[in-house]
Amino acid sequence: MSSQSSLRLLEIAKARLKSAKALLELADSESKVLAIVDGATRGDCTPADAEIALNGHLDARDALIRSMRAFDEEWVALAKTAELTTDDVGPLREINAEMRQVLDAVGVRDKAFVRELKSRRRESSETLARAEGGAAANRAYAAPGAQLEPRFTDRTG
Repeated sequence: MSSQSSLRLLEIAKARLKSAKALLELADSESKVLAIVDGATRGDCTPADAEIALNGHLDARDALIRSMRAFDEEWVALAKTAELTTDDVGPLREINAEMRQVLDAVGVRDKAFVRELKSRRRESSETLARAEGGAAANRAYAAPGAQLEPRFTDRTG
């Protein structure tokens, strides 16, 4: 690296790559988040616990994305003014290529995570709707002596 600008560009590229790799590692924990969502559906934990886990995961993801974007303005300014030599460009290209691979892998995992999360939420809402429908039917058609309050199907209640 021949100049301060090119050295700083390399530092920024390395920092961004580090954040991208951390984002990929975070994607490895998505199965744990989905397991907590499944647990809430089964009643092993509360829906609030599942939301806390999901929000924590998404907040960590957002923080890593912000850390990658924190250098955007500086990167653009340096890229416009830096006079890069062939020796300067090589390491930057290598980091950029690795960054693309990592972000592509993150993108694939993100799509799968969103798909699975939507599926689980849909199943969960269908289960809740069935349970609520079953409870309403139970209340409506239970034996007359089983309830102290009038049922909604009672004409006198």
